[in-house]
Parts: sequence; structure tokens; C-alpha cells
Amino acid sequence: MSVSFDASQNESKTENGEEQQMSVEDYYSTVKVAVRLCPLTEEEAGLNRHTIVQIEDTTLTVYQPNTREGIPYDFHHCFPPDFSQKQISDELKDYIVPAVMEGYNVCLMSYGPARTGKTVTFFGSYEEAGIIRMLLKEVFTEIGKTSDSYQYTIKFSFWDMNSTEMVDLQNIEAKLKLRRTKKVTRKDKVNEDDDSDEEEEEGTIYIDGLSESFVDEWDNLTDYLNN
Repeated sequence: MSVSFDASQNESKTENGEEQQMSVEDYYSTVKVAVRLCPLTEEEAGLNRHTIVQIEDTTLTVYQPNTREGIPYDFHHCFPPDFSQKQISDELKDYIVPAVMEGYNVCLMSYGPARTGKTVTFFGSYEEAGIIRMLLKEVFTEIGKTSDSYQYTIKFSFWDMNSTEMVDLQNIEAKLKLRRTKKVTRKDKVNEDDDSDEEEEEGTIYIDGLSESFVDEWDNLTDYLNN
């Protein structure tokens, strides 16, 4: 299967500041960092507060309130407060969706203070869907465009995890356990009925007991997400 890859988006700089082309593998395996600026709350606006952060392209500048001296920070993406979920998803999908289709593992992670919009960005609100749902839908759209000679297996798991416990959100009664693997080859497998040829990579983290549901179309996955 061939997935389009925009070489103009995979440029990096050497220590001398010269542009160089990254390989597709390096491009997909590079961590991308995006920042979304939270708007002022109604309370802050009512108190005539002002933001000390400005965004220009992929640079976020934080200004000292008294001197107005600014410190710039560069990221892969910077999203101002008026950006919609759809606009954010559209910017991220150009490399996230092709990476999935090429077989790379993709992880989206949010980080920041409480009540700054992390959950809304990922999972949405009553007004607008989150970027997770939008990006998953794009994956199904791409699958629908591929030749019938290719087959895909899609499994869905959903769990909640904090510092003290893990909960399987498809089966809250399940007992989950984190497991860090040692390298297991075919000859080391204990279960004689296991006819797989896969090896478990050493140091990989698994969640034993976690539910997996097979999904074959977008509406099927939507039902799981809504429940």
C-alpha cells in the first residue's frame, strides 16, 4: 500500500542551521509538540485581565507584564484560542493518519494544568467533537479508499488510569494488571495452543485483562465511544 508523504513537511535543521531531509521513518518517529492557548475565562475577562502570551505561526511568546520583554518558544504547532477542534484536527491529520496507515504506532498525549481544556480538546463537548474522534474517523475514511486486496483488523480498548488504579471502561469489573515483558520467542511460549509467530519485545508494557472489541466500520466504533 502506498500512502502519500509530503516531503516538504519533513525538513529538519543541522547544528549549522542547514535544512536537511528526514527519512519517512524518522519523520513518523519524531515527537511532535503542539500548544493550544486557553482563552480567558468569563471571570478573568470581567476583571479586565489580559493575556501575556502571543502566538505567531509556530512560535509562542510569553511577555513580562511590566517590561513587555518577551521570551519566544518554538513548537511544531501553536493553536490560538479561537481555533476550533476541526481546525486542530485538520492540521494534525496530515501526518497522524498516514503514520497509522503505514503501520506506525501513534500516541496522543495531553499535558497541562487542571481546567485548561485538555479533556475538551481530546474528547470534545456538547458543541463540538474532540480531535480523537475526528482523527479516528479520518482513519476509517482512508481505509475505505484502499484496495479490496488489503485487509485491516481494528480493535478498540478504553481504560482509565491514575496513580492508584486502572479501570476497564468496557468492563468495570475486570481486574487489570500492568505487565512488563521479557523477550519471549516462539520456542519459549508455554501455551501449546498458541500458534502465533509473534515475539514480545523486551520491556514492552501490557495491560493484562483489558477488554478488546473488534470494530469493522466507523458507526460501530461510534457506538463504543458513545457508551
